[in-house]
Amino acid sequence: MFRDVPVDLAISVFPIPVWIFSRETLKILEVNRAAELAYGYSRSEFLELTIVDIRPEAEKEKLLQYVSQPDLPPEAGVWMHQTKSGQLIYAQIYAREIEFLDQACRIVTANNITDVVLARQALLSSQHELELKNEELLSTQRQLSEQQRRLENILEGTHVGTWEWNIETGWTSFS
Repeated sequence: MFRDVPVDLAISVFPIPVWIFSRETLKILEVNRAAELAYGYSRSEFLELTIVDIRPEAEKEKLLQYVSQPDLPPEAGVWMHQTKSGQLIYAQIYAREIEFLDQACRIVTANNITDVVLARQALLSSQHELELKNEELLSTQRQLSEQQRRLENILEGTHVGTWEWNIETGWTSFS
C-alpha cells in the first residue's frame, strides 16, 4: 500500500510519535508531527538531535549499549524519555530496520504509556500497603486468640465464674 509513498509522507499519518534515526550516528533524520507535539520540539529542532538527546541522563548509557547490538528486536520495550520541557515520560518502543537516505536506519514508534506505568506503580504500592495491613490484622487476630485462650485457661483452672451485664437492656449472663 505504501510501496510508492515516500517514507516521510508515510510516517506523517501515524497518530503516535514516529521518527527515523541513523544506526551509525544515532541522529534523528525524520520525525512526524505527533512526535513534535508529544516531545515539544519543532521539526527543525528534532532533526538536530540524536536519540540519546531525548533520554534522561540515567538512561543514556543503557541506550548506547542497547543500540550497539547488531540484531535488535522489533519490540524494544519500555524506555524513559525526556521532553523538551524536561518532563519524563515512559514510551513503549517498536522499531524496524530500514534504509533511508542511503543509510542503515531504524524507524521507531514511541507510544506514551506514562499513565499506564504510573497507574501500575500506584496499584503495586496500594497492594503492598494492603498486604502490610493484612499482616497487621492477622497479627492482632493471633494476639487476641492467644489472650482468649489464656483467659479461658485461667477461668477453667481457678473455677471462677464471669458475668456480663448489658446496662441498656438489663440483661445479665453468668458463667
